[in-house]
Amino acid sequence: MQLVRWREVMSTVAHGFLARWSHVDTQKQKEELMQAILDFGRLRNQVYKTEVVVIDATEIAFRLREARSAIDAAFATLEQQGLAQPTGLPHLWKLDLQRHHDR
Repeated sequence: MQLVRWREVMSTVAHGFLARWSHVDTQKQKEELMQAILDFGRLRNQVYKTEVVVIDATEIAFRLREARSAIDAAFATLEQQGLAQPTGLPHLWKLDLQRHHDR
């Protein structure tokens, strides 16, 4: 009887630890994705010499080998920070690289 209770307690503790660790890891991953998106935008800006940098979330998800949902979450955070704007077309985002450079 006590062994069953001990397993339940240990399982709960382990689950709580992994959930917290997973949240930290997810936040770190999102920050890395945001930086990768900005770096990709800067590279595209240097190559094509355009004022406006538009990035397709599907393309960058493929290039970075990430789920598009993770890329969409990173773009949403960039939007909250004023570094990206949706274009009104599906999966296309406009980056504000000048604002990122000023930071």
